[in-house]
Amino acid sequence: MNGSRIGCVRRAAAAAGVVLLSGAAPSGAAAQSAEGVYAAAQAAAGRAVYEQKCARCHQSNLQGSFEAPQLAGESFLRFWGDLSPRDLYDRISGSMPPDEDALADEAYVDVVAYL
Repeated sequence: MNGSRIGCVRRAAAAAGVVLLSGAAPSGAAAQSAEGVYAAAQAAAGRAVYEQKCARCHQSNLQGSFEAPQLAGESFLRFWGDLSPRDLYDRISGSMPPDEDALADEAYVDVVAYL
């Protein structure tokens, strides 16, 4: 399997895991893409949370800055590609945002769906 195909498989597993992590079942509200099945409403809600709570450090384009790591692209996939969406959820829910109160559990799940 080439690197591109492996990445696609990893993204599909991650996208499906986000739905499972949230307890949601695929339905008419779920979208099918090359990356897998995900709840489009979750990703949209996650984008809104990300813009409000995360973008000031990680940038709106997900490229990060200074101490805030990149949340998209090759570097992100290299680190998170072999880990589960639950691992990402656990990481961000246990440490983000660093200077504010924690978000609601659903907000973290939505952010993982967006990422």
